[in-house]
Amino acid sequence: MLVTVEYFAQAREAAGTSREMLTLPEGCTLEALLRDLASTKPKLARFLLTEGGAISSSLAVAVNDRQVRVHENSVLREGDGVLIVPAVSGG
Repeated sequence: MLVTVEYFAQAREAAGTSREMLTLPEGCTLEALLRDLASTKPKLARFLLTEGGAISSSLAVAVNDRQVRVHENSVLREGDGVLIVPAVSGG
């Protein structure tokens, strides 16, 4: 199935793109997608995972413009749009 992943803020630079279409296996969860992205895009991994390997709790993720909790184990569907926004820091 095809899904669109959009990256914002620092994640855009780390991913090397602002948007991409990915082919995922049927039944793929949001958490599985994020872990796969972390393993294939090492620069992006620091925004997606903690040092211990857990999904970062400061990561904002939306599926089809609805913010979701990664640990809800949301199953992605054909045509879904996933937005990845890392925590914004500064002062």
